[in-house]
Amino acid sequence: MHFFQSLLSAAVLILSTNAASCGIQPKGDIQPKVASGWQGSGIYQIINVASKTGIDLLHGGDQIVGYRANLESQNQVWKISLVSVDGACGSFAIQNNRTLDAITSNGVPQRISATKFTSHKTQLWNIKIQESGSVVFENIAYPCNYIDLYRGQTGNEVPIYSYPKRSEPNQQWDLIPLGPKPTADDIVNGHLGQLTINVEL
Repeated sequence: MHFFQSLLSAAVLILSTNAASCGIQPKGDIQPKVASGWQGSGIYQIINVASKTGIDLLHGGDQIVGYRANLESQNQVWKISLVSVDGACGSFAIQNNRTLDAITSNGVPQRISATKFTSHKTQLWNIKIQESGSVVFENIAYPCNYIDLYRGQTGNEVPIYSYPKRSEPNQQWDLIPLGPKPTADDIVNGHLGQLTINVEL
């Protein structure tokens, strides 16, 4: 029995070390901020704090804009999934739930767009929860550059950029959960998944 407990403890330590080295936090570590709407990988509407407009795949094409929030529009439904690829452990892909095209940075400062998901670092984002409970999305290929609604404007078809950190509401987003977390059948090219460590000794 003692041997089994020691073996289990060692396995948990290895899992915890691997998770920490990838920047993946056990789910319990973010529970105090769940009020933000962030629940880990899942389906969300993404609303700008400044404008209250949503990230929108304009006419279902490749342009991404701010648009009046509309839960009925598939253009505003996004699947956020944890990605495991070399050099980007613990980052997330943000894909339109209908087209599966991913939000992609095209440089700095440049407009973001939706492109076929390839797991390239321009399509991967760190999600950082703010004290307010909102989140910011930092691009992996362009560190310290964030998804930014142009000047926080409230109109329709407002451009969205990858832009250097400004600590302003136009770079802050509220997440509205819309559905269940992705299942194994939703995994794209075998790259998407979620790590949860919850072992009781």
